[in-house]
Amino acid sequence: MPVLKPAYIAALLPTGVAINFAGSMLRQLLGIPLFLDSGGTMLVTFIGGPWLGVLCSILNACVMALTMGPLQIVTFLPTSIIALILGYSARYGITRSWPGLIGTLIIIQPPACLASAFIYTYVYGGFAGNGLDIMHAVVMKASDSIFAGSFISELITGFLDKTVLVIILNLAMKLFMAAARTCPTGPARSAARPIRRRASTSPSRRSWASAATRSPTST
Repeated sequence: MPVLKPAYIAALLPTGVAINFAGSMLRQLLGIPLFLDSGGTMLVTFIGGPWLGVLCSILNACVMALTMGPLQIVTFLPTSIIALILGYSARYGITRSWPGLIGTLIIIQPPACLASAFIYTYVYGGFAGNGLDIMHAVVMKASDSIFAGSFISELITGFLDKTVLVIILNLAMKLFMAAARTCPTGPARSAARPIRRRASTSPSRRSWASAATRSPTST
C-alpha cells in the first residue's frame, strides 16, 4: 500500500463516510434487502489500507449515531472486520484477480455476519426497521432462534451486497480514470505537448571554438 500524505487522508476519509451515509439513505429510501453502507469503507481500504478503513468505519458510526440515533454507534464492528480482511488481502495481492477478490468476499462473510447478528439480536432485538427485517422474520420462524435467523439471513444477503458494491466501485474507478485521461487541461496535456525550438542561423559556440583553434594552412 502506498503511504498517503495527510492532505490526501483528510480528503479520503470524509469521502468514504459520505459514500457510506449515502448508501444507508438509499437503502432506507428503496427498502431493499441490502446494506449498501460499506462502499466508502471498502474504497478507503483499497486506497489507504486496512487501518485507515477501520478509522473510516468508526467515523461513519459516529456520524450515524449523531443523525439516526445513538444505537448506531455499534455498527462500526462489522465494517471494521470487512476493512481488516479486505485490506490485508489487498496488501498481499490477493484481490488483484477476480477469483481472489471473490474468494476474499466469501471469507469476509462469516465473521462480519456474526458481528451483525450479535448487533441485531442484542441491540435491536432482531429487527432494525429496514428491508432485511422480512427475511429475518422468515428465517427466525424456521430456525426458532433470533441469533440464528439474523446470521443466516445476513449470510445470504451479505455476499450479494458486497459483490454489488465492488462492481459499482470498479465501474466508478474506471469512469474516473477514463475522464482523467481525456481531461483537456492538466499536467498530462502540458507534458505531452512537444517543445518547439526556433531554428538558428548563427553558428553554435562549438563551431566558433573549433574555428578559433584551427591551425592556418601553409601557403
